Amino acid sequence: MTTVPSSLDFYVLESQDRTTRYIFICRLVEKIYRLNHRIYIRTETASDNRVLDDLLWTFRAGSFVPHAIDTGSNPEPVLIGNAESRPQMPEILFNLQSNPVQSLDAYKRVIEIIDASSDLRQLGRTKYKFYRDAGLNIETHRIAA
Repeated sequence: MTTVPSSLDFYVLESQDRTTRYIFICRLVEKIYRLNHRIYIRTETASDNRVLDDLLWTFRAGSFVPHAIDTGSNPEPVLIGNAESRPQMPEILFNLQSNPVQSLDAYKRVIEIIDASSDLRQLGRTKYKFYRDAGLNIETHRIAA
């Protein structure tokens, strides 16, 4: 029997600004980290890794989220990288890649962040259909800018 995440969440932002999306991701990562969860932020590119790495240090004065770009042996509770699956470490996956998560059994929770840009909305619809067709319960959260 294949296990699936107990939670699959789509956060749909009204803004289509990339920086607003990344700041929202940082705020949500910080909130989840403070609940003692280990997180993997799966990005599309090395450039995205660097942007999120920098923002997690600076997005809010006084914030501290111990994190690192994934090298395969990092002990930090928040990792940023491009790997499909990191089953030995994270409980929660932020999927920022254009493809839906194939290794759903590796995580307790999967989070998709969609903004108002037409490209991301279309990718979001495709991912939503994939997860729905896989029989997952999906929670959608609409976020005002």
